[in-house]
Amino acid sequence: MESARPSSTPPRGRATFRKHERLSGRKIIQQVVREGAVVHRPPFRVSGLIVEDENMAPLRIAFAVPKRYLPRAVDRNRMKRLMREVWRRNKHAHVERFRPGVRRCALLVAFQGRSTVPFPMVESKMIEALDRWMKEHG
Repeated sequence: MESARPSSTPPRGRATFRKHERLSGRKIIQQVVREGAVVHRPPFRVSGLIVEDENMAPLRIAFAVPKRYLPRAVDRNRMKRLMREVWRRNKHAHVERFRPGVRRCALLVAFQGRSTVPFPMVESKMIEALDRWMKEHG
C-alpha cells in the first residue's frame, strides 16, 4: 500500500515542541531579559541571547503573557497556547540556523497586547518578529 504523502515533497519531521526545546530556569531567563537583544513587533516582543553551550538544544524558547496585559487567566493561557502552536508549526526554519557548531540561542517571546488576538494575526506577527530577530541578531 502506498503512502498518502505526495512523492514530490521530501518527508519532513513531525512538528513538535518537546521539553528540551523549552527555555526554563530563572537564571537563564533573567539573563535573556537583561543582556539579550530585543525586537519589538506589536503585540510581540522578542528577546534573545546567543549562548555558547554544547549541552543545550540548538534553540530554546519561552513564552510570556503578563497579567498586566491580560488579567484573566483563561485569556493568558489561550495566548500562550496560540504562541506555542505558531512556534511548533514554524520552528524548522529558525532551528536550522543554529545546527552547526556550538552556537545556541535562547529566546523569550512576550505578548504585550491589551486583548486576545485571533490565530492568523498571532501567526503573522510572531513570525515577522522572529524573522526580524534572526535577521538582525541571529
